Amino acid sequence: MDVYIYTLLLIGYVLLFIWGVMRSSNPFPYANVLILLTLGLIYDNLIIAIGTFIGEGNLLKSLSTIRFWLHAFITPTLVLFGYGVLTKTSLKWVKTRTFHLFTWGYFLTIIFIELATVTFHLTLKASNQYGVLHYTYSGEPSIPYMVIGISLWMLISSFLLMKEKRFIWMFIGTIVMTLGGALPLPFPSSATMNIFEFVFLITLWYTKNRI
Repeated sequence: MDVYIYTLLLIGYVLLFIWGVMRSSNPFPYANVLILLTLGLIYDNLIIAIGTFIGEGNLLKSLSTIRFWLHAFITPTLVLFGYGVLTKTSLKWVKTRTFHLFTWGYFLTIIFIELATVTFHLTLKASNQYGVLHYTYSGEPSIPYMVIGISLWMLISSFLLMKEKRFIWMFIGTIVMTLGGALPLPFPSSATMNIFEFVFLITLWYTKNRI
């Protein structure tokens, strides 16, 4: 069943990308990192959706390795998006050079930690779950520093946006994404986080185009 879920997510991301680009503008700094994020998620869901058709082997393993490298470099751009959103508020300290430099330091630190703890030591193993063949990380489970760091940044950014602009959707999307992994689906699936990621991206695109 998961192959259909990932295929639907792939179609959804493509449509979201088209809609986002057609309405693309640059209302605040780093707003357009959403284009990069959406392209990365299109690739991610594409490789998972077609994994069974490619079959186990070096080709699928190589394509899956790219997924992890893209994750390490693209996902942290959410930090820049969160910063850009805050520049639309009346918070004066957000617009200072010091905070801008701090944002970039935080962004680069998250990338470095992900590379040092996961990507540079990447070993993959084939996994076939719920009709989907994909390669997953086979190393010892480690603390997801990047996910924690980005989630914290986005929670604070979206809360301040809600407080300053009375705009709730980015905060709701962040909460859904943060808690999504703990919410079971009504059917067995490995796509739980992917579904909540899609909901999260929708709220970010809506935020970009509304604030």
